[in-house]
Amino acid sequence: MLRMLIATLLTITAAASTASGQDGHVWGFVTTPQDARLFFGVPDSHEITLSLICERKRSRLQIITTVLPPKAVAGRAMNVRLSNGASTLEYSGKVARERDGLYLAATSPDSGIFRLLRTGSLLAIEVAGTRQNVPLKGAAGPLARMEKACLGKR
Repeated sequence: MLRMLIATLLTITAAASTASGQDGHVWGFVTTPQDARLFFGVPDSHEITLSLICERKRSRLQIITTVLPPKAVAGRAMNVRLSNGASTLEYSGKVARERDGLYLAATSPDSGIFRLLRTGSLLAIEVAGTRQNVPLKGAAGPLARMEKACLGKR
């Protein structure tokens, strides 16, 4: 899955709708025939902090993050907590390994994560005590396109 994310990022640099963040990180959005993806990461690199993958045919929203504790182990169940200061959502997931490293994959049962990303100025991503803050500045445009692609909202 991470390899698929990385391949997507490498091929969408020019085509994706992106909004710049700090240290070269951007919020971006891309669609494929199978899914729609909202991501925060560095294009042309393996550095992906957060990705939401909407699998339309399966009506599933995957949350992928590389924010992990130093001793994370593939196969271990962990929770990811996302907070914008006013609201917090928590999802259970599992650590997985790809050739390029470890990531946590969780599934969201609803679209609450979109509401969370629409408000606040900072998103805190926390997994087993390891926390990383992501600026929400620049997320609005890619998020609106993701919601439209995933939920059919206009």
